[in-house]
Amino acid sequence: MTTRSQGNAKAISPQHVRDLLIREKVIEDTSWSLDAPLISSGKMDSLDLVKMIAIFEEEYGVQLPDEALVQSNFETCTSIAATLRTV
Repeated sequence: MTTRSQGNAKAISPQHVRDLLIREKVIEDTSWSLDAPLISSGKMDSLDLVKMIAIFEEEYGVQLPDEALVQSNFETCTSIAATLRTV
């Protein structure tokens, strides 16, 4: 298990999102860009999405509101970072 530190969600970058997804083995393939589609391309499925949300909530000590839990907010590292900066 990886030790996590409470970070600042307001300062999260798309690169940090990508690094966490790889570190936590949500996505094992490392040959994708920050704006690559993650869900529609099949790199992540619904279980990966749930795991990813739990990781970010723990990492940043935030609770994502239900209205933020839509696919478009989690399609790319850029959209994930933008979503996390709003909480």
